[in-house]
Amino acid sequence: MTSIMNLDGASVSEAALAAHETRDIVLPNQNEHVAHIAVDIGGSLAKIVYFTSAANKKGGRLHFKKFETEKIEDCIDYVATLIADVKLESRRDNKLVLKATGGGAHLFYDKLKEKLPGVAIQKEDEMDCLITGLNFFVTEIPYEVFTYNEQDSDPMKFQKKTNDIYPYMLVNIGSGVSILKVTGPDEFSRISGTSLGGGTLWGLMSLLTNTISFDDMLEISKTGDNRNIDLLVGDIYGSDYTKLGLKSTRIASSFGKVFKKGVQQSQDSFQAQDIAKSLLFMVSNNIGQIAYLNAKQHNLTRIYFGGFFIRGHPITMNTLSYAINFWSNGEMKALFLRHEGHLGATGAFLKHSHIRRSRHSFSYSETNFIPVINPNPSNVYGALEDTNVELRAEEHTQYCLLFFLRNRFLSDFKGDILGVPNINDREIAGKLGLIGKFAGISFAKDILQFHSPSNILLHQNDTYLDLTSFIDGNITAACALESTIYLGGQFRVVNQTVNYIVQYNIETNQFQPLNQGLDGPVLSLYCDSTDSILYVGGLFTAPLNTNASLYGGHVAQWYNNTWLPLPWKGLNGPVYTITKNNKQNTILFGGRFNTTLFTNNSNLESDNFDTSQTIPMDSPFTTISDGNGAYSSNPASVVCPSKVSQNASSQSWTLKHGVPGYWEAQFAHPVQPTIFRLSNLPPSKGRGTVSFNILALGSNEYFNLSYFDPATHQVVSCLVDCILLNDTFQDFTVLNPITVSGIRININTWYGKGGGLGYVQIYQSADISLYPALNTGNSTCQGSSSSRTIITGNWKDIYVYGYYQKVLESKVSASGLSTTNTSIIYQPNIPSYGQYSIYVTTPGCIGSSNCYKRTQVEYLLRLQAGQLTTVYSDQNVFEDSRTLLYSGPVSPTSESFRPTITLRPALNSTVKGEIVIMADTIDFVRNSSAAPFIISILEHNLTLAKNISAVSWKPLNQQLPLISTVYSIDASSGDMLYIGGEFSDMNFSNPYNNIVAYEYQTGLMAPLASIGLNGKVLKIVAHNASKLFVAGEFTSTSVANISLPYVSRYDLQQKTWLPLQRGVNGPVTDLLLISNNTLMLTGFFSCQFTSAERCIKSGGISQWDITSGSWIKMPSLLIGQVKLVHRNESQTLIIGNQLNGETYRADMAIFDSGHLAPNIFDNESQFYPTSITAGVVTQQDSVVIAGHFTNDNVTRILISNNTDWILVDELQGDVYCLAEYRNRLYVGGRFQSNRSVSFAIYDLINNNTNIPIYGIFGNNFSATKGSSS
Repeated sequence: MTSIMNLDGASVSEAALAAHETRDIVLPNQNEHVAHIAVDIGGSLAKIVYFTSAANKKGGRLHFKKFETEKIEDCIDYVATLIADVKLESRRDNKLVLKATGGGAHLFYDKLKEKLPGVAIQKEDEMDCLITGLNFFVTEIPYEVFTYNEQDSDPMKFQKKTNDIYPYMLVNIGSGVSILKVTGPDEFSRISGTSLGGGTLWGLMSLLTNTISFDDMLEISKTGDNRNIDLLVGDIYGSDYTKLGLKSTRIASSFGKVFKKGVQQSQDSFQAQDIAKSLLFMVSNNIGQIAYLNAKQHNLTRIYFGGFFIRGHPITMNTLSYAINFWSNGEMKALFLRHEGHLGATGAFLKHSHIRRSRHSFSYSETNFIPVINPNPSNVYGALEDTNVELRAEEHTQYCLLFFLRNRFLSDFKGDILGVPNINDREIAGKLGLIGKFAGISFAKDILQFHSPSNILLHQNDTYLDLTSFIDGNITAACALESTIYLGGQFRVVNQTVNYIVQYNIETNQFQPLNQGLDGPVLSLYCDSTDSILYVGGLFTAPLNTNASLYGGHVAQWYNNTWLPLPWKGLNGPVYTITKNNKQNTILFGGRFNTTLFTNNSNLESDNFDTSQTIPMDSPFTTISDGNGAYSSNPASVVCPSKVSQNASSQSWTLKHGVPGYWEAQFAHPVQPTIFRLSNLPPSKGRGTVSFNILALGSNEYFNLSYFDPATHQVVSCLVDCILLNDTFQDFTVLNPITVSGIRININTWYGKGGGLGYVQIYQSADISLYPALNTGNSTCQGSSSSRTIITGNWKDIYVYGYYQKVLESKVSASGLSTTNTSIIYQPNIPSYGQYSIYVTTPGCIGSSNCYKRTQVEYLLRLQAGQLTTVYSDQNVFEDSRTLLYSGPVSPTSESFRPTITLRPALNSTVKGEIVIMADTIDFVRNSSAAPFIISILEHNLTLAKNISAVSWKPLNQQLPLISTVYSIDASSGDMLYIGGEFSDMNFSNPYNNIVAYEYQTGLMAPLASIGLNGKVLKIVAHNASKLFVAGEFTSTSVANISLPYVSRYDLQQKTWLPLQRGVNGPVTDLLLISNNTLMLTGFFSCQFTSAERCIKSGGISQWDITSGSWIKMPSLLIGQVKLVHRNESQTLIIGNQLNGETYRADMAIFDSGHLAPNIFDNESQFYPTSITAGVVTQQDSVVIAGHFTNDNVTRILISNNTDWILVDELQGDVYCLAEYRNRLYVGGRFQSNRSVSFAIYDLINNNTNIPIYGIFGNNFSATKGSSS
């Protein structure tokens, strides 16, 4: 059972305390018992957070304690004493809870269980606790966050607590350093870090000095002088280096003076305090620089520093502040916390706490809800007896509603709901109005209305009901297959089953786990209705209670109530989005990864590249002959048949009757066969081969082969007697590769009149060697996918002595270099994306007698779509050379792209007269030890997946840059992908930022207008093939600076960016087409702009009318984050996080004749309130309200004439109460006007606002005497 924490009036204790201790947090209104403790055990320190009640049981304090981790026994003993105190205080039998986080929560878990019997020890995620703790201190505790600058008279400048904190960066400095980017309460990622942290400083200090503790080290550093240790700019230049803006006191080299030439000092001569200060500067400067670079890369300006490394130490804070301010030119801010070392422990503590705030939580809360009463006793409309009302606090804020009924204040509080007591009409002297800082209102009809915030809301009969109070974390993805909705996320427990994924049947209203679920969070789901398959992506490794060796991580599929791996096993990074391209019949996986986790073994052979390269068998590449062949049979007929078939008798080769024989192939260049594909004679001939072997010519050794025996279902090996079956074809795999110049197939035994062959094809591995030769053309029987060369210009074959081979030579005059077309294009057949090393062979010039005529050549490398690289190589070499030309990824051959290397003479040749160019072999060697790069997008072909011998997955032909993150892919057009995320490619002719299109026809990335957007793209939705809707963390285009605050539309015909009116005021995380004409936005925003000055409140959810191009005025209230909307005839399911719903949106409401009349200020009205502070109903049944309608200090008083609002007056300050008596309006508050101060009277009948009175306060708000005139 969670503890209820009342944070009203929470503050930092300013009482005196010992050095290096952490100040308590005072909770003066915490009266309920707290039965849990939290501990954060790091690599160096263990931190404890616990609560104690005050002596009078009114209020209490949060305490903070630390221990060195090596003294963990002392820490646990201290926790045990705290638990004993808690038990004594509580006098209850409730089981006490210890929330544990940090690495030590796992390392010392057994020890904690052993030494703390009867205590429920619950582990919490370390990073999640860090963010929860930081958010708590920033938003709830005044005088907590500060900046530091030792140059100021008051170095510490405290920041006001605020709820507007996202996005920000947290640099958590513990033993090491973790850097997190935080974009929402539960939206964060680790973007960087370093191993050089507090542990580094402590370790080096222990080695270099006799300092025992971290605190001692910080203390002695205060008196240290690092100038005795560090080499400064002034030591090098003698003064400031003004050109670079470096002062003479800046450190040029940490510890640079220790080994400076001429200084012969022993270690003992260096003072411990100097070493401490130098070390402190060294580590702090490094952290500050890394923090700045990450903030710049991610466009963040708020940088919070946390962790026990800082400890309020002035030198550390000033170093970090100076680094951030210096490198960012003052644009970024280094922010520190008084409780920086206890963020994780505090976050863990809050994980077991329910936060309550009463009306005293805010200085202005007592005036937030003001009674609206018609004082005319005769004007009572209807009865409200036994009526329950539910109010929804705006933007998740919790308040207490006040009613004024017969001079009595009534209040009630129910969590996030603003509870209202039963109202009896006899208690009301007139019409009842509700005014305050609320956003929605409902009649209470069902107990399920009060369970929110929720993950699933059922909307029926104009009422929102909560269906899931038991999911203990966020839902990140949802999709539906028929009557089943699948939910995935960061929740770990659903009905006591740990799984991160669950299914909900909308017909039975039942939740069921997917077997035992997964071992980590889910980030993406896709429901394929065609094959009834659920594809799952996330941060998990494998489903629980399955064969984990079949899974490589981050992807899985659920089919027929069973978990199954994907063909490539897994990926090496998170998968954020999954979608289907129906036209291509492919599933696309997007995220942050660069390789599959596939391993080629006996169980998984679909990634077999041994059949990727056919050896050209037709003339002149290969010479075919036979021994004892039939007189009328041509041995060359079986190497290039029209098709692989036993029925094509015209393409078979036979032996003479009754004798053995052979079929032979001599290759023009050495090859290394990997597979022999053979077929027997067609059955119609009544004869065929039974056994054979294959001889390697030159070495005269037999190939050791293996093949699949269909009779025994076993893999069989053979050497001299291999069996050839009567099948379409049979593959024989080479077990021990041999490089040969020719092969001979010996036929040993036969049936019928004699043996023969119906088809012969030989494959080599993915390594490719391309030999250019004249008068050979390209293989005529391999199709367009075979490797080939294209020769242009005047070339001739020459024999190179000592090299013992023919190569190509071309002679070009130096004067004609700029116009010559001399070139050779090498076009390898690359079967799949992979890592290749490409070598070029050049024969020495002595054997060809052309030394000093040779010069540089250039190789133009087009190895990936859209990328061209030029490499120069000097051919004037005396000895044969094999040079590495390139090493890296190469895209596969496809209809839209073919890798090429073009050899041609370099234009910068220095040879005079005649120039000689040589052309020989280029080798493409596949790096089998390196997994192929698949950068952030993998495409899974469902058609190829049905062929067990095919590779069904591949990257896009042109890939995103390395270290890209993909959050959204729209594939609805079929011929084009629209990709959104966090990436940038500015190096080529088509630059793009964070969003790009991919064209299947060309295989190239196609930038959108203005080269994309200036921030992260989280969601893309296409509509009717005419426009894209795009959402994320951007605010404008990358160039042209078109303002697009967090959401935009892109016209695909006009290629232009357009805003959705003026956008919204915070990041948009998701977009949903809930009908053909309605787009729903959800995210971390609180209002939608209709103009530069007006932002209409929305609570994180807005709807856009696609046809009219305007915001939809929603009659009901829905706030939170939506992941899926599922509708049927009678109800609507809304799935997401922190969801709240009310029947009516309302800025104010009035009960009239038993009916509720919610009032929403029209979006286009002249007045739109930011807050309403007071109201009254007049004798003429008009409603008068006072409040703020712009973000200034002006209060406007308005009166309703039943059709519109009319301005009565404007006052400088705040109005707290309104009353009407005898047609005069009485106004009280804290304001100034040209007639009075803090009190005013208006004549409503004669519209007279100029009634002079003496204020009840003077100009300085001191009490004065006065009277009404």
